[in-house]
Amino acid sequence: MAVPALGNAPKTAEGAKQLYDEWAASYDASLKSWGYRAPQRVAEELASAGLPAESELLDLGCGTGMSGEALSAVSARLIGADISPESLEVARSKEIYSETHVANLDLALPMAVSYTHLTLPTKRIV
Repeated sequence: MAVPALGNAPKTAEGAKQLYDEWAASYDASLKSWGYRAPQRVAEELASAGLPAESELLDLGCGTGMSGEALSAVSARLIGADISPESLEVARSKEIYSETHVANLDLALPMAVSYTHLTLPTKRIV
């Protein structure tokens, strides 16, 4: 499934917001048609690295929640942040995030975040 706007969108926060807002309704179908498996592979790597089941994960750039769907199997709580309000609406409809926030990742996050560092073995997963 081709997405012509990918090559034409301005490489700015506003350009990203517009691109993903317009693409939100068909984003999952597009990526699935390309055989995109990164979310599942990341979840598998986190599980094999021993991510504690009670872990809370922050999904930056969560978009429509494709990664969240896979990550929900390996974490107790997910928080999603994305620049696209339309994508976040799709993500919220999946009911996998405890919280979602509109966020420009070039700026400070709009919510308090604490974290614990998890070191993963060096391995190519893509």
